[in-house]
Order: sequence, then structure tokens, then C-alpha cells
Amino acid sequence: MQISTEMAVYLGLASTSLNVLGNIPYAVEVWRGHAKPTLSTWTIWGGLDTLRFVAMFWAGIISYQMIGSIIGILIILAIGAWRGMLVPWAKSDGFIAAVIMVGMGASIHFGGTPWWVLLASLIAVTLGSLPMFWKTIKEPYSEPLGAWGMFWSAAVTQFLASPDYSFEAIAVPVWFGTLMTVLMLTIVARRQFVEKPPALVLATA
Repeated sequence: MQISTEMAVYLGLASTSLNVLGNIPYAVEVWRGHAKPTLSTWTIWGGLDTLRFVAMFWAGIISYQMIGSIIGILIILAIGAWRGMLVPWAKSDGFIAAVIMVGMGASIHFGGTPWWVLLASLIAVTLGSLPMFWKTIKEPYSEPLGAWGMFWSAAVTQFLASPDYSFEAIAVPVWFGTLMTVLMLTIVARRQFVEKPPALVLATA
């Protein structure tokens, strides 16, 4: 079933707004010392968004959603660094980043098709999320549930705004929505067994 072009535009704007606005409560929680962004995960996500923006720009497309996402990530990392709340880059994170860069480069060089690049991007996003997931399992209160709810809503709205339901159209929102669903369920489940700390402290391990 396809939706009208007008409805797709409205849903696309709603998705972009939710994706950008979701950075605000996250940044506020970092500023207040209630959230700890994982440096490697957010850096990898920002790098992938930048690559996608550059690719779209060279194709003659200006993605304001990518611009908002990149700016939001930079603000979160800047506030995290300023407040001393960033979870530092571990050696294993460097290995993950190297695998992602090699995989993305290989997909572009040898695949060259949007399908292969998209698939490599989804795998890269998943691998980049692993450090944050591991940190969240240990410290479920270090991720703001409300902000992730807004990001999840943005993914669902983007899916609804798809002009068709081809793999290329729905792969990103479906996969992002799935990752965020797992993350939010992890936060809720782990908080049942972990006592809320009076104040978050920067993890050194």
C-alpha cells in the first residue's frame, strides 16, 4: 500500500523533526550528568552520517535530516567532553572501527551498487552500536530512555513515509527501529536489577 505524496512529505518532516529534536533531551541529560554517551559509537554514527551526506550531496541531494543528525551528534560529543561524561574509546572499539572502514571501503570499491553500500552501512551501524550496548547492560541508567523513544518514533515515522516498501526504502528505518527497540528493552529490563546510582560517574574500565 502506497501513501499520497503529500502525506509522505508530512511524515518525512515529522521524522526529521523527531530525529533532530531527540538530540535535545539527550544533550540535556549529558549536561546534567545523567547520561554518558559512548565515544566510539557516536563517533562511528557521525562518520557514517557524514559519508551518507557527502554521497547524497554529490548526487545533487541535500539531506537536512543528515545535517541535523550530524550537528546533534557533534553537540552531544562536545557536551560530553566538556562535562567529562564521555565513555572513552577502548582498544576493542578501535578494532570495530577499523573493520567498519574496511568493510565500507570494500563495498563501495567492489560492490558499487546502492544495495551493497546500504547493506554495508547497516552492518556498520550494528557493529558501531556494540560498545554502547555493552555499556548499557552494565550501566542501564547511563542512557536516557525518553531521548531514545524520540529516535525510535523518528524511525517508525520514516518507515511510514516510505514511497514504497522496497528494501532500499525501508531498510534503514526498519533496522534503526529494531536496534532502538532492543536498546530500550535492555534499558528497561536491566533497570529492574540495577539500583539507580545517586549520580553517574565516568567509567574508566
